[in-house]
Amino acid sequence: MYKTTGRIDSFDDIPWDVPITVTGSIDGNRAWMQRMSGAFKRDSGDFRFVNDFGMSTHFKKGDIISLNILERSEEI
Repeated sequence: MYKTTGRIDSFDDIPWDVPITVTGSIDGNRAWMQRMSGAFKRDSGDFRFVNDFGMSTHFKKGDIISLNILERSEEI
């Protein structure tokens, strides 16, 4: 079970290089994530979310971001 501990609603809200679990979307329905663990990375103008399996979702600074930050919870 997961509980929501925060939100990422804009580029400025992104916690870079921090392990995180998210649910929601980047740029509308183009990139949908469901309880996806990984980290946001940036270098040389390349912005991406890299999941724990090494797959990347690339995005631009102006893309619409609507993500919930999740934390594993033992509560039912």
